[in-house]
Amino acid sequence: LQLRGWWQPWQVEHRWSETTAKVAVRQAWPTSATVSLHFLQISDSHITLSPLSGQEVVYGKRMHDAFYGGSPCLWNRSTVQTAPMFRELVDVAASAAVDAVLLSGDIVSFPQASAVDTVSGLLNETMRYKCGPQQGRRIPHVFTSGNHDWFLEGLPGSQPELQRTWRSALRPLYVSSATWGDYPQFDYSSMEVEGVLLVVIDNSRYQVTHEQLAFFREQMLRWLPTVLVLHVPLSLTDSLRPHRGFVLCGDPAWGEATDRSWRDERRDPWPKEGNDRATELFLEAVQAAAAPAGPLLAVLTGHTHGHDATVFGRSEEAGHESSSSDTVPSAVQYICEPSMRGGHRFLNVVLTSAEGPGESRDRKAESLKIVLSHSAVSTPVNSMLEHGPTCSTIDMMCDLVYGISKAEAQLILMKQVPVFSNERGQIERLTQEGRKLRRIQTCYEAWSCNKLQPSSWRSNPTALRRHSCCEPVISVLARTPRSDFEQAHGRA
Repeated sequence: LQLRGWWQPWQVEHRWSETTAKVAVRQAWPTSATVSLHFLQISDSHITLSPLSGQEVVYGKRMHDAFYGGSPCLWNRSTVQTAPMFRELVDVAASAAVDAVLLSGDIVSFPQASAVDTVSGLLNETMRYKCGPQQGRRIPHVFTSGNHDWFLEGLPGSQPELQRTWRSALRPLYVSSATWGDYPQFDYSSMEVEGVLLVVIDNSRYQVTHEQLAFFREQMLRWLPTVLVLHVPLSLTDSLRPHRGFVLCGDPAWGEATDRSWRDERRDPWPKEGNDRATELFLEAVQAAAAPAGPLLAVLTGHTHGHDATVFGRSEEAGHESSSSDTVPSAVQYICEPSMRGGHRFLNVVLTSAEGPGESRDRKAESLKIVLSHSAVSTPVNSMLEHGPTCSTIDMMCDLVYGISKAEAQLILMKQVPVFSNERGQIERLTQEGRKLRRIQTCYEAWSCNKLQPSSWRSNPTALRRHSCCEPVISVLARTPRSDFEQAHGRA
């Protein structure tokens, strides 16, 4: 689904540093008050504890040894341990009274029971509001697993099988999350926080399933300002391929030929065929949903153990790296510094209205221009659905301008947007202002009920003048056999 620039529901501005990001969103419709939300992203804590027990000794020792000795802190280079650093970040979340904590994977180094219990205890008991009206209440969190959270090296079985088996060891982190009540499963979830939608998808195997793709599309149709939380960054631009040696989700190079770790991790190599089709479609859907024309404001990821900010929305800056001093009017994918070294990201989303108090959608309709491409009147009826606007689209635009609820209008709009185009070579403009859309709708309804025939247009100057702004539509309807039109469009 893709809006083609003729209507942008909001204006977006991003600014960021290594540990912060601010997204200012000016919505096209009036809002009663400014909303400012604060989120804390924690990623790649890689918590592991001693001693190891049972099969952890056999299947978890390499990853335990890799992180248990500590890592140099990003801020003062002192050696810090994984569990105490996570505790510090939990305290930071409580002190800052954030609206939610976003755990974007690799919180534990492998599915070690003691590490999972430690994290769960901190999230449920320690991470609470310290003052204010919510004092003592838990700070909500969302969680998605990373490629290490559920993986024990050397166990037999395919990656999907191992994920299904060992992700259950992370159940305490999922069950206590704010999304579990609505989505009691591991692959995807979402929650709304004061008008901002958080969408969480597990792409820890570098792939996305068709079910996850369908869920993402469904959430985009809610048409709320959206933040997408993943573990593995998406291969959205050439500047990220490859990123510091890490293969990304949807990377065209992903497959057996580029799998350099399968022997060390004692697992099956990635498939020779490369990416699943659902993963490729997911990347396309993310690109299509990107602000400013779509609802997706930002993508928060981890995995690569280094800060990155990549612009990927449809703007002149898209596909280019920008500095933290820039103001970017587009969607941005952020990669978080590893939390095992003190890395984190504060995300501030500010929602305001682009118009002053008292202005309405009807006023915006005064300047609304709808243009049909040449294909709308020249293509055969049997391909009109694919190439050009339909009369149901005209009805939809009338509804959008003249009075149905915003949510209904947005849902209709997102379902219909593929039929619009702003390419050069367009035929005459259908309307000069939104008020004339009502006449177009009236014209179509009269035609559909056999009340408006070509002969009446020629013999009745009043009717012709009344529908003068609708002549392009009328000409299409006049040349279209009713049976063909009904068969193609499924309506009378």
